[in-house]
Amino acid sequence: MKKTFLLPLLLLVSCAVPATKKTAPAGPQPQAPAPSVSDWDQKISSENFTAHGDRIGQASLETLAMGGPASAPKVADYLADPSPQVRAKAVEILAGFGKEAEPGLGRVHELARDVNPATRQAAAKAMALIAHPASKNFLKALIKDPHPAVRIWAHAAMARLAGDCEDHFEEITELLESAPETAEDAEAALDLMRCPNSDAIDTLGKLLDAKEENSRIAAVRALGACADKAVGQVPKLAGLLEESSLRLRLAALSALSRLGPHGAQAVPALIKMLKDSAPKLRELSALALGQMGPAAREARPVLEQLASDPVDTVQAAARRALKQIGE
Repeated sequence: MKKTFLLPLLLLVSCAVPATKKTAPAGPQPQAPAPSVSDWDQKISSENFTAHGDRIGQASLETLAMGGPASAPKVADYLADPSPQVRAKAVEILAGFGKEAEPGLGRVHELARDVNPATRQAAAKAMALIAHPASKNFLKALIKDPHPAVRIWAHAAMARLAGDCEDHFEEITELLESAPETAEDAEAALDLMRCPNSDAIDTLGKLLDAKEENSRIAAVRALGACADKAVGQVPKLAGLLEESSLRLRLAALSALSRLGPHGAQAVPALIKMLKDSAPKLRELSALALGQMGPAAREARPVLEQLASDPVDTVQAAARRALKQIGE
């Protein structure tokens, strides 16, 4: 009796539930989204982390600087910071204190013997910019340092403290020639000293033909600070205006501008540059000619045309140059 009753019920249930069919997918199935990089991961990337550390170090130094020269020992501690930007900020602050940074000199001298050449370099640069007589004995050892950038700043410091500036200037130009990687430091040191002798000028002139662009640029800029002593190198500087490297062309324009009337041999090359397609080069050429004053009188016709240049900054530079050159 029970079997007879259950059979129709099972048949009814089987009819009510549709059979499941296995069918192939109609098209490509959506892929699971790749895990995205979180904002936190981006914030703590090595580059951002380093930049953040630099900002913290520099901000700490600015706070210390508010304490004046009495804070020099604590500022000097940052000469050993692993960040080049922070070390540079520490040097800048100590240089601003000048000879009043004396309370921090003990720490500077201590760091000049550090095993890390970057720390010794920062200490030597600080001594060069502070120029305190108490540093002389420490600088004698640094001039023989195995790291060329340390020697560069030691020579710059000795030139300011012990005289013989021309000899030290020459030593730095030779280091620039033998160690191109020191170009940035050599350029800054030579610009600080500005006391070349003829041998140093000859070395800088040879470096204008060097293979390393940074060395060439450092030599160009150093010559720009040599005034009348660099007159013999002006034709070479003018020739650099034809270079394909924009950095070299800009450096040459800057140097010729600083030479002023002493760069008069470059006037024809600068007139040619006034017609360059790049507005910035036209502007800087006009400014350089203006610095040469009446010696650049032959540039007046082209400068008068540039006074109506479609670029405002070029117009302004041309008009200013015309006033400086005179009638």
